[in-house]
Parts: sequence; C-alpha cells; structure tokens
Amino acid sequence: MAIYNMDAKSVEPRPSMTPVPAGWYPATIISSTLETSKKEDAGEMFVLRFKIDEVAGAPAAGREIALYLCVNHSKIETQQFARADLASIALACDVPVLKDTSDLLGRSLKIRVKVTPAKGGYSEGNGLHGFQSLNDAAPIRVPLTTPKEEAPTTFPPKPPAPAPGQKPSWKK
Repeated sequence: MAIYNMDAKSVEPRPSMTPVPAGWYPATIISSTLETSKKEDAGEMFVLRFKIDEVAGAPAAGREIALYLCVNHSKIETQQFARADLASIALACDVPVLKDTSDLLGRSLKIRVKVTPAKGGYSEGNGLHGFQSLNDAAPIRVPLTTPKEEAPTTFPPKPPAPAPGQKPSWKK
C-alpha cells in the first residue's frame, strides 16, 4: 500500500475526456518518438503527437491526438500505410525530404480526425485519417458543436406511383 497525504479538495479534478468531434482541424506536431510496440508483430513505430490549434469556438482547441506509425511492422501492407501517412504529413508540413521525424516538430498542418467506435474493451476514441497543408484551398472544417454521430446520406423520398392509366409526373 502506498501512503500519499493529499487534500483532494485542493486539486482540480480532471474532466472526463470525450473524443474530438470528426472534422478537419489545424494542428501542430508537438512530439515525435520512436517506440517498440508491445505486440511482437508491430515492431518499432513512430509516435507523433498533434495539438489542435486554437480556433474561435472550436470545442477541441488544445486537445492532443497521437498517431502510431508502424513503419517496421511484420505486415508489408501496414508498413506501406504508415509510410504513406508519414509522407503525407511531411509534404503537408513542407518537408519534402524527411531525414528525422524531429524535423516535423513545431510544424503546422490540417489533420482529419475521425471518431473510432468502442471495441475490444476500449471506449470510443479518435483516429487520424488525412493530412493537408494549411495552404491547401480546401477549407478547414471545424465543427462548432459536438455532433451525436455523423448523419447518414439520405435521398429525397420517391414520388408516389401514378394511378393505373395515368402517366408518371416526369413523362410528358
């Protein structure tokens, strides 16, 4: 047992963290490390941490999201995805030749955040699924409210079928 003498009323409790709403956010790369995965087949991986920049009214300003790039995974496809993401990040940060991931530190770009569903005992979280230069013409889409979930694509209802012997409204 550990004895720790603390007055809990003098410490601000940490709020419960909900996932960052899905969308495009301006962010800055704040750390880059090379770690060995706990899973044997994953090998070494780069861990990049992004901090969402302050944008007026954005609910996620200041939040951090980590990206794990398994560049030495036992599956070639996983390595290719990791290297493609790293290339996208480097190009978005205007670093066409990347010699060290520390060259990305302090660089800003747009990141596409997705909400990942709860799975395998873990609660829902976030994943990064796109990277763009801040100078790209595409606007930064920052949700100003937290949506319950992304709305499904819907189509207008079909017009009622014509009565027997009548022409459809679209036919002249």
